[in-house]
Amino acid sequence: MAISWSASVPRAQSRASSPRVPVVTDLTVESEGARLAVTDVGEGEPIVALHAGVADRRIWERCTDMWVGAGHRVITFDQRGFGDSVTDTEPYDAVDDLTAVMDACGVGSAVLVGNSMGGRLAIDAALGTPQRISALVLIAPAVGGAPPAEPDDSIVEIVGHYEAAEESGDIDEVNRVEAHFWLDGPTRPEGRVSGAARDLFLAMNRRALELDETVGDVVERGPAWDRLHEIDAPTLILVGEYDAGYLMERSKHLADTIPDAALVTIPGSAHLPPLDAPGVLAPLVTDFLAGNR
Repeated sequence: MAISWSASVPRAQSRASSPRVPVVTDLTVESEGARLAVTDVGEGEPIVALHAGVADRRIWERCTDMWVGAGHRVITFDQRGFGDSVTDTEPYDAVDDLTAVMDACGVGSAVLVGNSMGGRLAIDAALGTPQRISALVLIAPAVGGAPPAEPDDSIVEIVGHYEAAEESGDIDEVNRVEAHFWLDGPTRPEGRVSGAARDLFLAMNRRALELDETVGDVVERGPAWDRLHEIDAPTLILVGEYDAGYLMERSKHLADTIPDAALVTIPGSAHLPPLDAPGVLAPLVTDFLAGNR
């Protein structure tokens, strides 16, 4: 696979939690028909943070501040069909894209922090390129080959709204319902999360909804669900207390199946703790990594 990257653009940016002002570098990584938008900031043990399917790399901004302040280098990128990345409509391998980003940044191995869809990518990478992964943090991850979700009675109504919104083709309505489900939590009142976090969700997810038809199909790497026991990296599994019940059950299964895994529930959070609980999430990650050095 041909890999190249554009000239980086340093952006000096103040980080209150760091004694120095780290350089933030924006770059574009080319990977088989895609130009992936990447942000690289800080020094130290590298963390590659992989966003959810209703977000883009901006979801990690507040966590990045704290991780860089704790001595980590943090790399984030927009996957195909999200944010500022540009792609063709040909099928693609998401693990190859991740590898291209790591290679372009000169990173041999890294900690992967993956939320939802990003968690699925982290799992696939841990199984497909284990030598590149030093540890995993999986936040309510999707998993290839997992049993179909079975909504329980507590969320059946909002699932109906979700399906009706998608059927309508009204992007604004889909965005509103998805904000309730994923950001607020399907059993919590709509609008539980407000202000800048909600505005950012709506902006990121609207962009993803607009780009949805412009992206090729991801190449399936096989059912990771039946191979979870093969993961040999230290693994922290996180799930918000307000997330859907089937995702809590899935997270527990991962903790029971991955050999070196621990499960922690994040209080006051739903599916997207980088948005609604970054001050809890970021220290959980750094403490976990400190304990596994």
